[in-house]
Amino acid sequence: MDPDLLAAASVSAPAARAATVDRAALAAYITSLPAAEKDTLLEAVLGTAPQPGPGLLARYHTTRLPGPRTTVERRTAAQLLDAAHLRRTERTRRLTQGKAAATRTRALEISRAREARLSQLAQDTERAWRDVDQLIGEKKAGPYDIAVTLLTDLREIHSRGGTSSAFEDRVGALRATHRGKPSLMRRFDAIGLPHP
Repeated sequence: MDPDLLAAASVSAPAARAATVDRAALAAYITSLPAAEKDTLLEAVLGTAPQPGPGLLARYHTTRLPGPRTTVERRTAAQLLDAAHLRRTERTRRLTQGKAAATRTRALEISRAREARLSQLAQDTERAWRDVDQLIGEKKAGPYDIAVTLLTDLREIHSRGGTSSAFEDRVGALRATHRGKPSLMRRFDAIGLPHP
């Protein structure tokens, strides 16, 4: 069963409008009552019943309206399906907005973390270059990946500092030294590191 349809069905329909009283029709109704009933109603007005008006109006309404009178309108299947569609659309909209907000928050966190990492690396780029040499010297895929990440960060730091040519020279030297390592060279090519 569609959960949105169930939720829409569980919400009460708006209350029916109270029936208005046609004074002329009510007077005609009272006139048509048998004398004994009129006597009973008059006795009620004299004080035997706390509120005679509502009782009379209830009797009047039961003669004018077919079947039992309810205070809530019944909704059609089409109305329930429309309500379910609206609920589903609203729920989907909220989910989409929530996912978009979470994506923006995550992207901002990643950007801030990268900026913090670049700021820390920029304080000692020579150490970062030594780390790259050490990682490449391990001749393993995992350390190669870390070295390439470090080189990506170093490229950004040199670019911001206006020393891109120094970065290119060092990468050229790395390529020349490690040209016999095809797995490493493929990684260099994948991130667009320059050739000597």
